[in-house]
Amino acid sequence: MEAICIVLSQLAGSVTGAGILSCVYPTDKDLTGALGSNAIDKEFSKSGALLAEFLGTFLLMYTVLETAVNPATEASRVMACLVIGFSVFLAHSVLIPIDGCSINPTR
Repeated sequence: MEAICIVLSQLAGSVTGAGILSCVYPTDKDLTGALGSNAIDKEFSKSGALLAEFLGTFLLMYTVLETAVNPATEASRVMACLVIGFSVFLAHSVLIPIDGCSINPTR
């Protein structure tokens, strides 16, 4: 039951965010042609972009699990937010030119 609530909340948040964005941001200023949605660059294949997204999401999840969840790292948990932030920065630095970066474990 909890999983269903999480999925429905994620979907409701996505639709609400897209609705707000479409009301606030003028469509003639949108250079992506799809209101900020991600697209694969012409120089990369779909399978390459999928692999890159998988690796970026794995990096994020592994970092979260090892720094914020693992009981063995409880003493250094105060630094977890910094390390997680660096992993998100690294993934975005690599993936934005490829496909706009969609690292999100819930997708």
